[in-house]
Amino acid sequence: WALVADVRSGDEASSPYSPALQRAVAVLAGPSTERFPLRGSMGRITLVVGAGERGVLALDGLGRAPEDRIYAAWLVPPGSAKPVRVATFSGDEPAVPLSRRVGRGALIGVTLEAEPVPERPSRTLRLVAVRD
Repeated sequence: WALVADVRSGDEASSPYSPALQRAVAVLAGPSTERFPLRGSMGRITLVVGAGERGVLALDGLGRAPEDRIYAAWLVPPGSAKPVRVATFSGDEPAVPLSRRVGRGALIGVTLEAEPVPERPSRTLRLVAVRD
C-alpha cells in the first residue's frame, strides 16, 4: 500500500513512474479488487484482479531472477490446457500488469525461464493461482 500512496501522491504529469506501473496501481487500489496468492510462492506473488478483469501480479520480496533468466507469467483460460504468456519480469518490480484479462476460472502461473522466453512454459506451472 505504500506503493499506492506514493504513486497517488505525485502529480501524474510529472510522475517518474511508468504508465504500466500507474495502471497496475489503479488495479491494486480499486474498490472491487480481488486478491489470490500464488500457491507455492510463500506469499511473494499475489494475483490481483480489478475492474474489467484487469490483472496484476503484486510482488513482495520475490527477488531478482538469476543472470540470463527471467520470470514469465502464464494465463491458462478456463476450459483450455494451453498457457499463454502474459508478462515477463525481472522480479525487482513491485507490480507487473498482465497483458490479457483474467476471467473467472482462469489460472495464472509463474515460471523461471531462460532468455529468450519460449512460447510455452519450459516446465510445469507450480506457482499458481486460480481466479474463482
